[in-house]
Amino acid sequence: MLQGDKMGLVLGRNIRKQLIVIGVAVFASMLCSWGAAAPDPQPGPEGIGQPSEAEKLTGELSREAEIHLKSGAYDKAVKVLRQVVRLKPEDAAAHHRLALAYIKVGRYEDAVKASRQAILFQADFPAAHTCLGAAYILLDNPKEAVEALKRAIRLKADNPEAYAYLGAAYLLLNNYEDAAAAYQQAVRLAPDNAAAQIGRGSALAYLGRHQEALEALEQGIRFRPKNAEAYVDLAAALSNLGRQQQALEACQKAISLNPELPEAHFGLGIIYLLMDDLAEATNAFKMAIRLKPDYYQAHSGLGEVLGRRGYYQEAVDSFHKALGIKPDYAWAHFSLGCVQAKYGMKAAALQEHEILKSLNLTLADELFLAIVWTPSPRQKFGFDLLK
Repeated sequence: MLQGDKMGLVLGRNIRKQLIVIGVAVFASMLCSWGAAAPDPQPGPEGIGQPSEAEKLTGELSREAEIHLKSGAYDKAVKVLRQVVRLKPEDAAAHHRLALAYIKVGRYEDAVKASRQAILFQADFPAAHTCLGAAYILLDNPKEAVEALKRAIRLKADNPEAYAYLGAAYLLLNNYEDAAAAYQQAVRLAPDNAAAQIGRGSALAYLGRHQEALEALEQGIRFRPKNAEAYVDLAAALSNLGRQQQALEACQKAISLNPELPEAHFGLGIIYLLMDDLAEATNAFKMAIRLKPDYYQAHSGLGEVLGRRGYYQEAVDSFHKALGIKPDYAWAHFSLGCVQAKYGMKAAALQEHEILKSLNLTLADELFLAIVWTPSPRQKFGFDLLK
């Protein structure tokens, strides 16, 4: 049976990008109000008493963009703000707001460009550096994100958004200690920042600090009770603490909030597996795969369940599907080898052992023991909970 103390690692990793996206949405909403994120306007040249026609038009367009941003009409905001930056190409605040609008419509490369333009015209603009870091996170470029977010924090030390996104970037870099520390700073500065609380819970789960993870996740959920992804991480934390029935209820809550969330069904499958309810685990993994066909962890989970239920060939097929999607998925190689050893296919299991030696020596050694001492001394198959 899978060890509960590794549960959070699987679930946290699967949902962390979604948590980041949710956080960016909150961040963008916070910074969209005129004046809160923008630097003070610069005075015009001396001797000019009245605004020019171009300045009047820019002001009208800026107000129109503000309305679109606040109402959620982000495509319209992009269109209007592009006009603003054409009329006032050195307006750092306009470039920054354009970057925020680009994030909201999923144009992350354009958000990077707009943020860089804002920084070009005002280098000491912390919100623009923070937005740049958020865009890099969404582009799966956490190293650049870390640099941008550190600059934002140097410019404005009491910047909870920058700390929250720094935590997310470190999480993507598998630097869990620094992730937890950055999220802690975000929470210290903004205790009601739900995204920071949830992210901190994920980082603490990776560090094995399960009780602290549970407390952080519960706090985040209090501020955002309809966050389905947070309930999946909550389920992981509860499972890590051996509270399987509560973990099951948390996953079911996640599914009630978002039935199309594949990670919730995957988590449900893991918990049913821990509870030795193999029929329900099978159904849950199959649902996760239906929702996300390239969900290699779910294919591997299904293989594990089928192997336990005695369906050897179906189990092997599931592991091969997982490895077809991610050939270096060490735990699928390990689990496949364990199934092969269990059913007497030791030559095939030894081939998986050879592959594992270049991927994960610890698992390779355990698989060798499983082959020599069939059945496995661990009496369980595994998931890639660490990679």
